[in-house]
Amino acid sequence: MAAFTAYFDAAGKTQSPVLAVTGFVSSFKKWKRFEETWESVLAREHVTAFHMTEFVSSKGEFSDWRGQTERRNRFLRDLLGCCEKHTRKAFAMVVVMQAWRDVNERFQLQEHARHPYAFCGHRCIEQVERW
Repeated sequence: MAAFTAYFDAAGKTQSPVLAVTGFVSSFKKWKRFEETWESVLAREHVTAFHMTEFVSSKGEFSDWRGQTERRNRFLRDLLGCCEKHTRKAFAMVVVMQAWRDVNERFQLQEHARHPYAFCGHRCIEQVERW
């Protein structure tokens, strides 16, 4: 029987149009290679950590990347390639916050699911279990 580890992250806020939890499942061996490859891509570009919000808005470590389309595309392509090569499967769940509020108002969804992040996280775990 194979053993896998999952890593998930959340994006968005309850005030955002959408909120998401996404992540990957892989073996220990592949995660080790993932970390090495990911860190080498960051180091090549002198970046200590990747935060999509900062990358998209050219803030923080990416403040001098504005207008450098080729560099930005190569960087993202290399990070995505790392994910593709060193993970087994991707999982995601997205909540459209206006729909959440509409359903919550009628069915008190928040009383059962607690928070949209928890809802997304539980759905991702269910996807992993079915996989």
